[in-house]
Amino acid sequence: MGPSMDFVTRLTMPRAKLFRTSRFAYHVSVRTNNREPFPIPLRACWNILTSALAKSQKRYGVEVHAFLLMGNHFHLLLSTPHENLDRFMSHFSSTSAVRLAYASGRSNHLFGTRYKPTVLETAYSLAYVFKYIYRNPVRAGICGGVEEYEFSTFITKNVPFKLLEGVDAYWQHIPVDSAARLRWLNIPTPKEQEDLLRRALRRSSFQFPKGNGVKRHLRELRLNYGVESNSPETGQPPFGKNRDANSQKGVGPFWE
Repeated sequence: MGPSMDFVTRLTMPRAKLFRTSRFAYHVSVRTNNREPFPIPLRACWNILTSALAKSQKRYGVEVHAFLLMGNHFHLLLSTPHENLDRFMSHFSSTSAVRLAYASGRSNHLFGTRYKPTVLETAYSLAYVFKYIYRNPVRAGICGGVEEYEFSTFITKNVPFKLLEGVDAYWQHIPVDSAARLRWLNIPTPKEQEDLLRRALRRSSFQFPKGNGVKRHLRELRLNYGVESNSPETGQPPFGKNRDANSQKGVGPFWE
């Protein structure tokens, strides 16, 4: 039995006042309905989602930087050279929903809400979110290090889409060397600082909350994330020069 129209459109309806940009990356997250586990094994779910992501990437020309699947949600870090996040997500979400519904035999709602995008307008925010995504399974107690989690583009080489990363100032706070990157990603972040990141990701544009004690936590956050506190917060375009993270040895999230 196929999915109902409401099942598909709940996830694919465009969000109001989308911040369109070809200069900066987005963090996008999608959760299942009522945060229930995916109705099929994660390996099968991973295969369906990465296949759908490859199809949508090819059609809409987006740049995928990171993808991670958890038991009831996924995180996507991407850039849109053609400023078409809404069209890309509509295609990716509807394709994924139909395929997951078919594989599970379910016709009711799988995803609980529409996608949640947050634009990352500084080099700091890109580094924060890059690390935040890959540390999800560590925070959840599923594994002891980011390299141990299989449903992540950090270690999974055989994905049907290209992973691209910039080489300019926008990417300056993310280590290039694979060993240095792994050490950086596995530095734990105190709960108070993780809470600040989650609150910043609730906004359409990544922005930390204001209040007593926030400045101190932000200073500690920069130290824990290994970014230089005296570097200017830049937001230079991530396009033009990119490195192919799928194939380049010693660079990006993959290594021999």
